[in-house]
Amino acid sequence: MKTIKIISGSRVDTRQYNIQSVERATSVLKAFITLGSELSASEIWTNLHLHPTTAYRMLVTLENQGFVRQDPDTGKYQLDVVCLELGSQFLKANHLRDIALGEMTKLQEIFGETVHLGRRDGCEIVFLEKLPSLRPTGTMASNVGGRTPIYSTGLGKAILAYLPETEVQKLFPFPDLHSRTKNTITTLENLKQELIRIKQQEYAIDDQENEEDVFCIAAPIFDHKGITAALSISGPANRMGLHLKEEPIIDEIQQAAVEISNKLGYRRGVDQVQIPGQ
Repeated sequence: MKTIKIISGSRVDTRQYNIQSVERATSVLKAFITLGSELSASEIWTNLHLHPTTAYRMLVTLENQGFVRQDPDTGKYQLDVVCLELGSQFLKANHLRDIALGEMTKLQEIFGETVHLGRRDGCEIVFLEKLPSLRPTGTMASNVGGRTPIYSTGLGKAILAYLPETEVQKLFPFPDLHSRTKNTITTLENLKQELIRIKQQEYAIDDQENEEDVFCIAAPIFDHKGITAALSISGPANRMGLHLKEEPIIDEIQQAAVEISNKLGYRRGVDQVQIPGQ
């Protein structure tokens, strides 16, 4: 992975500082995100292309340090308590979540639907917070810390719309996109047209594009550097349709996103950005 750090106006390639053993250890931990919550040693070394002895030594070291544990019955490995403690500390230090929580709670109380806060990580959206619906609803796959493709969600499209087109092209080097439902946008060209509309109207819609019967309205969040996250309201498609028809749900989520952006200090940046609704 290429990492560029800005130091006193100059760009420094930090790859020279990478430690291979640390990279391998972190790749083992990340495997539990991408491959599953329980993995055998052979699944790890096969998928990560590691020598079995290297993988085993990594797992033993991580187990001794409390990052993973081995189930005595199945022999498979799981993440252990230190990972939970690190996640807890991340949430405590996540100022975006803290700043957004008040506005999220207001939206939850007004509409009674699920409210999400998400941030981009590569081609995926990571859910930073989720306030569940106050009304009866079906199972929604999202969870805090979970990931989902960026192109098929309201959160993701609200962020993509404010990225440079060259960056969007780099994220999706191929013309076709994987279909998650019958409504998913499946070509890069159609996605680009959708992003133009989103930027013009200043909000994004996910009409059952990521999950069946889940409709989402999302608005972008900015800090002093530019686009940084997105906020959404999600619920069953028929109920969200009533909100759109009978209530100012779009205005409310846009205003909430503007309030969060204000608190993140977007006006104090050197390079100013245009905030929707301002």
